[in-house]
Amino acid sequence: MPYVPIKDANNIDICPISGDSNVVPKCTDHDIYRMEEVILKQLNQFNLEYSNYKIYSYNTQHSSPGDLTKKYKYINIDGSNADEGEMIRRFSNIANSTNLPSYIDLNNNLTTYNDVLAKYKENNPNPVDTSLTGKSPAVVKNNNSELSNRDPTTYLKPRHDEIQKLRSELDQKLMDLNNTSNGMYSSSKLQMDSNIYITIMWTTLASAIVYYSFFHL
Repeated sequence: MPYVPIKDANNIDICPISGDSNVVPKCTDHDIYRMEEVILKQLNQFNLEYSNYKIYSYNTQHSSPGDLTKKYKYINIDGSNADEGEMIRRFSNIANSTNLPSYIDLNNNLTTYNDVLAKYKENNPNPVDTSLTGKSPAVVKNNNSELSNRDPTTYLKPRHDEIQKLRSELDQKLMDLNNTSNGMYSSSKLQMDSNIYITIMWTTLASAIVYYSFFHL
């Protein structure tokens, strides 16, 4: 599969092709950091687009005449309400979430990123300390690699927290897809059930008042 470079915010290739397009080039630590930044931003973009797509799908399912189910509002990146007409035009021809532009871009860049990491590990194996007789070999830092020497308290911990947050968001999306108890499907069903019970309550109350008016007054 040909190597497709990841582009930065200025549409410039990060770690561009050098020679054969089927060969993954040797990328530097700095290249990998820049790729991570691009992918994290794209993941946020996908989260936003996916959320609006789910809102579009939900609202469409409840758009038939007489359906009084509460509709959800579309959102912008800053949390404000997005234009409903624009969202409908954007998603009307998209069959499923894997056809979302943000998903396609993210998936392609993740493929490139994984290929780059595999090449990086191949060219920068961690040296092993074999001087400890009778003990398990200890992996030591590679002095030529920023990745192995970077302070974990300033780099790994924040990334771990960010990944945990994204994992939580993805779990919520999976619950929506699988119609589990905490998903949007359940919220819709709960809203519909509450409307039914409220209607029954008012009907019962009205019948009681009519009965009382005719037979006890």
